Amino acid sequence: MNMFFASLGYTASLKTGKGIFKTGSTLVIKMGLLVTVLVVLQDVLGVILSKAFGLNPLLGIATGSIPLVGGHGTAGAFGPVLEKVGLDNATTIALASATFGLVSGGMLGGPVGNHLIRKYKLVSDATLEGVKLGNKDEEEN
Repeated sequence: MNMFFASLGYTASLKTGKGIFKTGSTLVIKMGLLVTVLVVLQDVLGVILSKAFGLNPLLGIATGSIPLVGGHGTAGAFGPVLEKVGLDNATTIALASATFGLVSGGMLGGPVGNHLIRKYKLVSDATLEGVKLGNKDEEEN
């Protein structure tokens, strides 16, 4: 599912052509590999830190990629599974971690995105076509 949505973002196409995708194939493959490596590293780091603090290693999984990549639905689905294999209150822990990830992503994503847009002077196609977007900076000038 993640590869499907990532491929949409990179304008991948299943039209016949060279390779699996006619357009965007390199970016889709690179993104898929990068995400896979980061997800595995996230879980490995979670387990290592849990062990370092003398906690159940499953806690590292319950606060790792399950809630932070999968979100609330995945956290809610895997919580009972983790509880069955020995992590007390896993559903609550995973859902709290998913909420933390969602809030943190929202609080960090906006300012970082705004900074990058301003730094690289990015504009939308609508701006290039002369459509007024109601940007406060443009109104002041």
